[in-house]
Amino acid sequence: MESSESVFDLLRQGADASVTSIRDSDVGLAAGNVAHAMDNAGRPLLLVPLESGAQPVRDTGSRGVTLQTREVLDAGTDRLFLVLRCEIPSLHEPFSVLCDEVLSGLVADPTEPVATCVALLDRWRDLLGPGNARLLGESALLGLLAELWFLELLLRRDSTRLHSWTGPTGTTVDFTAPSAQAEVKATADPDGFTVGIHGLSQLELPPEGNLYLWAVRAERVSVGGDSVPDAVRRLRSLGVDMHELLKRLDAVGYAGADEQAYSTVRFTKLDDRALHVTRAFPRITASTLADPGFADHISHVRYSVDLTRLDAEAPDCVLDGVDEIVREFAPGTEGGKTAP
Repeated sequence: MESSESVFDLLRQGADASVTSIRDSDVGLAAGNVAHAMDNAGRPLLLVPLESGAQPVRDTGSRGVTLQTREVLDAGTDRLFLVLRCEIPSLHEPFSVLCDEVLSGLVADPTEPVATCVALLDRWRDLLGPGNARLLGESALLGLLAELWFLELLLRRDSTRLHSWTGPTGTTVDFTAPSAQAEVKATADPDGFTVGIHGLSQLELPPEGNLYLWAVRAERVSVGGDSVPDAVRRLRSLGVDMHELLKRLDAVGYAGADEQAYSTVRFTKLDDRALHVTRAFPRITASTLADPGFADHISHVRYSVDLTRLDAEAPDCVLDGVDEIVREFAPGTEGGKTAP
């Protein structure tokens, strides 16, 4: 089935400002085929045909997307449709993903189109609002991009590993698996390779399994490079559950509605370090205090670790590359591709 994004792109290219452009999909219901459309204001729509007498629907609760029953003139005849419409241009991409989910849901059960559309819009509601009043800063975007680079490496080996990205759900470290944990750090330090650690627990060794650190050094560029929106699009192409991915992005303050602003903040990766955090690794944790019991009385701990000379000072902590870490999270598959 052709993606909604590609259909909307075609409709947008051939749009006539005076009329609504419509293209039927292959998804058929009792009342006819579901169709993609572009109205005369350039807003993408999904038209779900309904049989006469269907219960009226009007849902404007998400602000970014509306759902309501409407009569549409089709070949000289008024027909009843359930119209799913994107109201905010910056939400066109997540709206396309929602439309794909609606089409898949209607294929799975074509008998209850209203219930399917209402349920899926409700599932996506929190992710279909306007952008955040305060955008993420450059440092936060670089940190997020580094996490998405690591996630991309996991998904290229196993497309079901989104659940391993647990930092946005509140865990101490960014990625967790039954036998491993990984923290991802990024720096734009032009003169060295120093990363910031937050709290006593971030590099605390787990009771079981291994703890890893993947650190990235990057620089801001005006052209080329990579951005968070670019990385999100690549993850989508890998077949990730976009609703779950966008929920995690929303949890760290990234809104898809702000994609245009974020696409201008671009980075190029200069260097990276893959490290096994052991007792020999330089760190401050509760277990390294003279009396670990004092840890409960210490808060807001932030410190920096210089990774520049670890090859000489803690060689057993230095891994050959990030693939050694990735294999801990996605074993049993062949190697993935290098991060951008």
